[in-house]
Amino acid sequence: MATPQPALRATAVDHRHAADQTCPYCEQSIPNDRAEEIRARFAFKQKQDEAAMKARVDDQVAAAREQMESDKKAEIEKVRADTLAQVNAAREQGKKLAEAEAGQRLAALQATQEADKKKLQEAEKQKAEAVNQFEALKTQTETIATARAAEVREALEKDTADKMKAKDAEHAASIQKLSDQLTAAQRQLANVDGEGEDVDLLEDLKEAFPNDEIVGINKKDGATIIHTVKHNKKICGKIVYDSRNRKIWQDKFAHGLHEDMVNAQAMHAILITTKFPRGAQLVHKVDGVLLVRPACAVVIAELLREEVFRNFSQRVSDEDRSKKTMKLYDFITSEQFVNVLESLDANVDKLVEIEEEDRKRHKKASESREKLYMGSRRLHAKLRLDVARIVGTADTE
Repeated sequence: MATPQPALRATAVDHRHAADQTCPYCEQSIPNDRAEEIRARFAFKQKQDEAAMKARVDDQVAAAREQMESDKKAEIEKVRADTLAQVNAAREQGKKLAEAEAGQRLAALQATQEADKKKLQEAEKQKAEAVNQFEALKTQTETIATARAAEVREALEKDTADKMKAKDAEHAASIQKLSDQLTAAQRQLANVDGEGEDVDLLEDLKEAFPNDEIVGINKKDGATIIHTVKHNKKICGKIVYDSRNRKIWQDKFAHGLHEDMVNAQAMHAILITTKFPRGAQLVHKVDGVLLVRPACAVVIAELLREEVFRNFSQRVSDEDRSKKTMKLYDFITSEQFVNVLESLDANVDKLVEIEEEDRKRHKKASESREKLYMGSRRLHAKLRLDVARIVGTADTE
């Protein structure tokens, strides 16, 4: 911006100049002795004007810079506030999603528990029916035995040896028939699904997951069952099981099953056992393998199958899947979960005790019937011999 120049004719003072110089203000001639002084004064005035103009420009630039910095700070604060609001909103949304997922998992667990409860009630109902049938057959046996004894006494009184022999044969056939019926009833009672210690895991898994591929393996150690989880005929993942009925616990059982899990590229491994490491019971984890009581096997398998399907449907990465698996194993081996399994296991133990009492009672009744039957046969033989001696048909010694 050009510095404004003062009007050259601004002065009204009358002055004189030499003929060889010209005044820039009045255009009069300037004497030689004053020309240098006037030039210096003019140059000084021009510098002052330039300095003042520069100061005004600097002030304007400083003011503009300050305004720009203020505007920039305001814009940064606004962006920061917007970002913070977005982060808070995302955090709140994530919290809601986590709560929803936890609610779904809890609902699924409650549904599983309810299904197990219904299954146990059905088993108790079947057991009650079997017990009733057993008692009815027992009553029928006692009635028939009493009737047969009366018939035997009647035959002895009539002293008819041939009739006695026929009655003995008929009695033996009836006793054998009833014995067979009682044995079948006892077998039915023992086979009622009470989830005891000798659960047929392969058949139970096939019944629980009919759409999956579940095959048995005949080998000396390691996995005995490979469970391929499927959805719409697509493979979601695998679970391996070791269902051998062992009498002791050794860590090598878990090591061998873990190797089979790796070789089969399975996601989970379940070892069914009634013997656990010292201090463990119901559910325990060794080398990434879950140790489970037979009564809890299908419940644990259902939880792990849901985890396999969820990871497949959500395309979960290996790292996230590993984290979720660790959390799930921690929950399964937690005190809260074990308490639920203990309640289930207590019900199973009660069923086993009832079955054992029934077996003992049946064995005792069978032994008593056998003793009575053999005693009756001996008495019959003695009576027949005495009658034969009286009528003279006995062999003489």
